[in-house]
Amino acid sequence: MHGARAEYADVLQLLGRNGLEAALTHDGDELRAIEVLLDDGQALVITEVDGCLAPRRAEHRSWGVSLYPAGAERGEPVAWDGVPDDGSPEALVLLVSGVLLDTMRGPTPPA
Repeated sequence: MHGARAEYADVLQLLGRNGLEAALTHDGDELRAIEVLLDDGQALVITEVDGCLAPRRAEHRSWGVSLYPAGAERGEPVAWDGVPDDGSPEALVLLVSGVLLDTMRGPTPPA
């Protein structure tokens, strides 16, 4: 687990500097995701677009961000977005901001 934390230290630090306390989630010894529990109880789950995080940062290629409601089992997220071709920490921060802003705005009214 310490190896994964070191691999994604730049991402965890950048999220922290943006007010998001992040932790890595594992299934046994396998790295799964970065998780952020928000003040209102909702959870952001950060993965690759197509699944779990790559165990080595050098293999990381994309970001997927899912937002789950407070107290809910992890079924369908209330919001999701992804960027398939940019695994940079900066791309993740923009993606997280977009997901959070979209959910704060609520549904778009019909035209």
